[in-house]
Amino acid sequence: MFTTKRSFAVLLAILFLSSCATLNPNIDEPVVTVTSFKVLPITGTNLRFQIGLNVSNPNNFDIVVNGLSYNASVEGYDVFSGVTNQVPTLKAYDSDDIVIEAQAGLFNGVRLATDILQKRKTDLNYVLEAKMDVAGILFPIYITKEGLLSLPNINNNR
Repeated sequence: MFTTKRSFAVLLAILFLSSCATLNPNIDEPVVTVTSFKVLPITGTNLRFQIGLNVSNPNNFDIVVNGLSYNASVEGYDVFSGVTNQVPTLKAYDSDDIVIEAQAGLFNGVRLATDILQKRKTDLNYVLEAKMDVAGILFPIYITKEGLLSLPNINNNR
């Protein structure tokens, strides 16, 4: 009786572990390159950005992306966040360009603009974080990219 219960428990544990292994199939993470990070012309009081991404699929199957959520900070200020479901299917062994436009949050946008003007910065550090929800995969893919955003030289305008 005790051996039967133990055998059943071991069998149940093996079944559970093997089912977990199929929840996240072998998938190589898409390779994301930030191709552009631009400050768009200011309209009114809104600071806007355009981020260009090149996403490559290193797998031998297409990846259907249900959606992408993202947020970015510039010089440590959480500037914007957003979501999009306008992401193309990533074809096997291919790459595609995605462009995201975002508007800065009012308070952190003002703080960032003030910081840029007071310190006359032309090179700004940014961090872009994204979560990609992929069809057929239980867990999302997280992507973090850091880089430098160059502004026109404002020191020459004196």
